[in-house]
Amino acid sequence: MKAHALAVGIWLIVCGAPHVAAAPQATGLPPGDYRVVEVQIAAMPTTRRGRPWDEAPGEAPDLVVKIQINGAKAVTCYPAENAVIGKCRLDLPFVLDETSHIELDIVDRDTVLDDPIGTARLGDPARWSTGVAMPLVVSGRLENATITLARAPTWWDLHRTRLLGLGGGIVLALGVLGGFRRSLMPPPPTPRAPARCSHCQVLLGDDLRKCSHCGAAQTGASS
Repeated sequence: MKAHALAVGIWLIVCGAPHVAAAPQATGLPPGDYRVVEVQIAAMPTTRRGRPWDEAPGEAPDLVVKIQINGAKAVTCYPAENAVIGKCRLDLPFVLDETSHIELDIVDRDTVLDDPIGTARLGDPARWSTGVAMPLVVSGRLENATITLARAPTWWDLHRTRLLGLGGGIVLALGVLGGFRRSLMPPPPTPRAPARCSHCQVLLGDDLRKCSHCGAAQTGASS
């Protein structure tokens, strides 16, 4: 019972409330450390001149996304080849302040020269959120673009799995130790049978002389 209660306590402390942790952050993010976790784009099927992006058989663009945060190039990702829709899953850290902005430069990767597709921009951090796909302002031959942010993991987040494993190990060890101790403990002593008269089997209690009333010998009174 104690081991079970300890396990429940460790689970609540280590894991917390999952439904609260997974809920999107309210609009408007305070300054701090965050991550870009996903970028999704959709390009128009043709160039500005109405031509396919590439020659047949693969006429759709080979998408490349160059991400800039606060004016500095952060990372380049490759969401899809020969497709107008693509997604990049990332773990890109950055520091958010009131002037932060994120820009995407999307091109069609070619052997000789990349063809520009369009750009997308996310400004006004007062309207940003975490855990939701936020639309970006697009230009060029982009249909739409979204970006998803998340809070940077804290020390607790990074070590939660280890602590959970440690707590489970402690509970298991306590259970094994309890069973081992019970196996080493001697069995409880068997209670002695009450003294009876050896002749008529009357209970003698504390007075062994009662046996003389029925004329029996007082043998075995102490056994």
